[in-house]
Amino acid sequence: MSSIFRNLENKTNIFSKPDFILLNLLRTAISGAESENETFGGLSGEQWREVFKLSQRQGVGAVALEGVEHFPAEYRPPKNVLLEWIGQSFAIENHYNKHLCLAKELASKWAEAGIRTMVFKGVAHSRYYPVPSHREFGDFDCYLFSADDDSNRQGCDTFKRGNRLAQVFGAEVDDGWYKHSKICYKELTVENHQYFTAARGSKKAKELNAYMVETLGDGSHLEKFGNSEILLPSIESEGLFMLYHSQMHFLVEGITLRHFVDWAFWIKTNQNNIVWSNFFAHCKQFGLDHFAAVSNAIAEDYFGVALNEEINKDCTYSEKVILSALYDDSAIYNRSKGRWYERFHLISNAFKYSWKFREVAHYNLWEYLWSYVRGFIFRDEE
Repeated sequence: MSSIFRNLENKTNIFSKPDFILLNLLRTAISGAESENETFGGLSGEQWREVFKLSQRQGVGAVALEGVEHFPAEYRPPKNVLLEWIGQSFAIENHYNKHLCLAKELASKWAEAGIRTMVFKGVAHSRYYPVPSHREFGDFDCYLFSADDDSNRQGCDTFKRGNRLAQVFGAEVDDGWYKHSKICYKELTVENHQYFTAARGSKKAKELNAYMVETLGDGSHLEKFGNSEILLPSIESEGLFMLYHSQMHFLVEGITLRHFVDWAFWIKTNQNNIVWSNFFAHCKQFGLDHFAAVSNAIAEDYFGVALNEEINKDCTYSEKVILSALYDDSAIYNRSKGRWYERFHLISNAFKYSWKFREVAHYNLWEYLWSYVRGFIFRDEE
């Protein structure tokens, strides 16, 4: 029996049976690790439904189903649950393919107008999945480069021009926030970023944004996403941003297993293409080194990714972080409760889950709160 099964079997008072099953399904899908079939035996239809619903909440439904497919029929969910799970997986695939087509269409229109488009979040991560369309498609997060200006005056000019052109293309554009605009192009929601990070936040966030801008240059050297005009970030900048984005989710409103699944696939694919001494030096520079070490431990211990010896790992808090992803009710946004609800809970979450700052991220709680308040006070938009 593999180490994760021994670890989890010894913690039955910590992980519920659905949690245990979901973690093992993801491990099988990510690393191909063999499981003891008996682990999945004896589950009632209701328990399997709990696993299915949990996979939905954690944003990994289609990936977990890949794990189910590794097992003989007698160890799989009952037919009604399995059919519902398969239906949901098809819906995820169809949503992904439909919205990717729209993203390609928009990038092509921008390209005709002399603008390069780079994706740097969800869709970019999907290329590391065995079935890319099993990575749920949320918003299309992009960053624009000018293809016409040799000096590539990045930021405001290209950002605003991209917004104006999107309106010409028939999209609705909300450019009322400094970090990114929100573009509704047909059925596709686009976040056109002026900044990669919360540039009104900490010094380290500003430094990471500057690093990304410098590293990516004018985008002319970047690879394309398949047969499209969509560009992909360089591997190291992508990895650093993934850690930043996940760490901020973790600190602000909690995190789902999908963030760690993204990271497991990324590091599994790229670990032999990275100069790790340089990468970890940058992680330390931008305040990501402790969270990176925990994420690496999760990829190895929970998802079965065999990591090389150069990669820093810290399993001290990996269990606590996984439990937080599974059980914390700390979501703030997308609850339709207004800005003041979000502001209040952002601050209350920081105190309620202060261990995340102290033990995992090694991030100063008071610096975080002050950067948030300062950004709110000195904002120049509604």
